[in-house]
Amino acid sequence: MADTKDLSAGLFIGWKQGFLGREDFAIGLLHEATQFFTKLQGAREIGSFDVVMLHPYGGDLNGFFLVRGAAEQIDALSRHEGYHSIVGKAMFCLDGFRTIPTLSGAGISTALRSAAAACTAAGTKGIVELVTASKKV
Repeated sequence: MADTKDLSAGLFIGWKQGFLGREDFAIGLLHEATQFFTKLQGAREIGSFDVVMLHPYGGDLNGFFLVRGAAEQIDALSRHEGYHSIVGKAMFCLDGFRTIPTLSGAGISTALRSAAAACTAAGTKGIVELVTASKKV
């Protein structure tokens, strides 16, 4: 089992709004997804999650889930049958639905070190200073 304190990976699951005529289904799905992530968190299959609703601002994102965990937990989530059920329903009822893998904490440091190594190999060094500075934080 992954370390539940390791929240270096995540999954951003966002949407704009329910499709016209499918709003009630969309609201029910958001409740279903909240229950699903609550169950996974209780079973320590994910580290944590947040549900965020945005104030109207004229953009194409009105809300999102941010699921956090160790890379192994997020990888397992992406293959979970319950997750695929929610995603399938979301594509049917939510406009602007998207899922995006995320990095945070130690995951960012790892990604920056990889980018720095690539830049060094390519002969650029600007990112190297950025990585060095991030290690001091």
